[in-house]
Amino acid sequence: MKTIRKDFFIKRPAVPVALVTVAVTYISTYIGRLTVIFAALFLSAMIISLVFKDLKAFAAALIILVISVNLCLTYNKLNTVRAFAGKEVSGTFVVTADSVSSGGDTEFQMKSISGDLPKGCLLEPKYSGEETFTAGEIINADVALYDVDKSYRKSHYSEGIYAISRIESFEFKDDTNIFYKTLGSIRRYIKECYLKYAPGDAGALLIAITIGDKSYLSDGLAYSIRQIGVSHMVAVSGFHLAVIMGNLFSLFNRFVKNRYLRFLMSLLAVVFITGVCGFTKSILRAGSMFIISAAAVLFDRESDSLSSLLLSIPAVFMISPFAIFSVGFNLSVIATFALVYISPLFCDTLYKILAVRSEAVKSLINIVFNSFFAALYTMPAIIKVFGTVSIVSIFANLFLNYLVTLALVFGAFALVLSPVGFISKILFSAAALFSKAMIFIISGFYELPVVSVNLGQTSYIISLVVILVLTALVYYYNNLIIRGSKA
Repeated sequence: MKTIRKDFFIKRPAVPVALVTVAVTYISTYIGRLTVIFAALFLSAMIISLVFKDLKAFAAALIILVISVNLCLTYNKLNTVRAFAGKEVSGTFVVTADSVSSGGDTEFQMKSISGDLPKGCLLEPKYSGEETFTAGEIINADVALYDVDKSYRKSHYSEGIYAISRIESFEFKDDTNIFYKTLGSIRRYIKECYLKYAPGDAGALLIAITIGDKSYLSDGLAYSIRQIGVSHMVAVSGFHLAVIMGNLFSLFNRFVKNRYLRFLMSLLAVVFITGVCGFTKSILRAGSMFIISAAAVLFDRESDSLSSLLLSIPAVFMISPFAIFSVGFNLSVIATFALVYISPLFCDTLYKILAVRSEAVKSLINIVFNSFFAALYTMPAIIKVFGTVSIVSIFANLFLNYLVTLALVFGAFALVLSPVGFISKILFSAAALFSKAMIFIISGFYELPVVSVNLGQTSYIISLVVILVLTALVYYYNNLIIRGSKA
C-alpha cells in the first residue's frame, strides 16, 4: 500500500490532480453551490502548501482552485441564461461557425459580445429567413430563448449550449472578428478543395477526417460508419491530431534548435489546428496533451504520456467544465489511457517473445493491440450509452488505420502545396484514392451478416470488472519492471 501511495501520489502527482478534478467537477454538476466551498478549501490548501514550501502540492491545489472558480463562474453564467428562458434578449454577437440549412431553417453558432447575455455565451440559434451567416461576421440580434429539455441538458451543456434559441430579427455590423473569419475561411477552402478533386463520398470523407464536418457524408455511409464502430477513425479525434502533430514535431525538432521557440511554434500549431477542427472536446484533450508534452522540454524533463493525459483532463475542464458529460471526451480519455498505459506492456512483451526487429512488424503489432485495448476499455461506456457494440470494429480499425493516416498526410500536403497546381493535383488524387479505399472497406464490413450485438447490464458489469483487473495487473507488472531495472 505504501508503494502504491509513493508511486501514484508522489511520483505521479498528475494522478491525484486528475482524480480530484473529476470528483469535484462531477459532484458540482449535481450540487452547484458546493463549488464555492471547493474553491475555499483548495485556496486554503494552496496557502498551507506554500507555507510548507511544497511546490507539488501548491501546483495541484492551484489547478483545482482554478477549476473550482471556473465552475462558480460557469454556474453563474448558466443561471443567468436560464433566467431568460421564455423571453427575448438583445445583444451583439460574433458568428463562430458558418450557417447550414436544416429542415427549412438556417442554423449556425455565435457568441455573445455584449448585451443581455454574459460575454462569451455560446448559442446555436435557428433562423427562418434565407440569409446566410459566415464565421467572423458580427451582428446585432434579438433572440428568443427557451430552456433545454431535461433529457438533452447533459449533451447540450457539455458543448456550452445553455439554451435553445431562435433569431427573431438581426442586422449585420460592418466590423468582423479576424480570428473566426480566418478559421472559417480556412475551413471553407479545405471543403472546396476536397469537393473539387474528390467529389461525392470520397471528398465528404476527407472533409470529415480533416476538419470534423460530417454534414457532407451521405446517410448510408454515415450509418455504415456508426454500425461497424469506426466513428472515431473517420471523424477528427486525438488520433488525427497525433498524425498531423507528429509530423510537425519531427520538423520542429529537426530544424528548430531553440527549445523555447520550438515550444512556441508547437503551441501555435496546436491552437491553430484545434481551431480549424472546431475545438471539439476530444481535440482539446489531444491538443492539451501535446502542449503539456512540449512544455516538459522547457523544464528539462522527459514527456510522460500518462501524466500528459491525466493533466489534459483538468486542462479541458478549465475551458469547459461540463465536458465531463461529453461522451466523445470520455471515450477519448478512456481509449487514450488504454493506448499509453495498457497496450505498450503487451506490445513490448510480444516484441521480446518473437524477437521482432522489423519496424514494420512492430507497427502492425502496435496497431492490433491498440485497436483491441481501445475497444475493450471503451466497451463499458459504449454499452452504458448506446447498448450496442460492434464485433468487427477491431478488424475494421486494423484495415483503416494506415489508410486514414495516408489520406490525412497526402491531403495535408496537397492543401499546403495547392498554389503549385500540378503537384497538388497529384497529391489530392492520392488522398481521394485512399478515401475511396476506406469507403470500400467500410462498405465491405457493413455488408457482413452480423456487425454488432446488443448487450445489457450483465455485459456492462463483466467488461468493467475485466478492465479493472487488467489495469491492476498491468500496474503490478510495471512496478516489477521498474524495480528490476533499479536493481
